[in-house]
Amino acid sequence: MEKNLAPITIISAGQSNMDGRVPVSELPADIHLPLTNCHYCSNYTPDHNKGVFQASLKTSDLSQDRWGFDLVTYHNILQRTPYQGLYVSQPPLTKVSGL
Repeated sequence: MEKNLAPITIISAGQSNMDGRVPVSELPADIHLPLTNCHYCSNYTPDHNKGVFQASLKTSDLSQDRWGFDLVTYHNILQRTPYQGLYVSQPPLTKVSGL
């Protein structure tokens, strides 16, 4: 498989709220936070208004310590594909840096 793949960018726009929110304590056993190589930016991320992505998705990035089922998708992309540079943006973003 190709080792030097371009990063994937995912813009999450509401599907996690439609799918539901689950307490962090109920994450599947194979998913651990922080989720490394999942560069994350949401309104809970420091400097999100500048479009700054963090190097990983942390518990503190989640509203009310709850995760949406989209987190399982990010985990599976990182674990089951050769992609190791995943960028996830949960709007609103005014500009994106680092891409």
